[in-house]
Amino acid sequence: MPYQGLTGSLRKATVLVRDQAWIYPSDDKKNFTRSPDSFTYVVPKAGTSNKSDVVPALRINLALGSPLVRVDIVPLSNGTFATHNATAKSIGEPFGLPSRLNERKESSFRWDGKLESGSYAPAGRYRFVVRALRLFGDASKPEDWDEATTQSLTLKYKS
Repeated sequence: MPYQGLTGSLRKATVLVRDQAWIYPSDDKKNFTRSPDSFTYVVPKAGTSNKSDVVPALRINLALGSPLVRVDIVPLSNGTFATHNATAKSIGEPFGLPSRLNERKESSFRWDGKLESGSYAPAGRYRFVVRALRLFGDASKPEDWDEATTQSLTLKYKS
């Protein structure tokens, strides 16, 4: 009887493809259509958002499950469009992240500007750098993470 098991290394399998993280308006719950690059979101004042407000939402489509998904919010200053690199500084993660024990599926995370620290991001231009730990990966090794960078967004607060 033939065996139909897995071949190859699960450790090396891609869990997050580079173009499978994007920003969309939170009220697009059917199509999750990507926002144009540099799209401006005007969100409620810090601490006043509710689920009916339209805010930027992050969509992540994992090809395989991942034990850990991290999302760094990287400010884009001086008009640069640089993607995440060793010198890029994160201001933190969106509130509610990182996400642990993730299934192979699409997931969405609303962002009203609140950071995991409880503070709020200042108004400005940002992009999300999403990293998913590979199966059996070591979180301390950069080579065990897959990375996807979203398009940029401009965050403003209502006055």
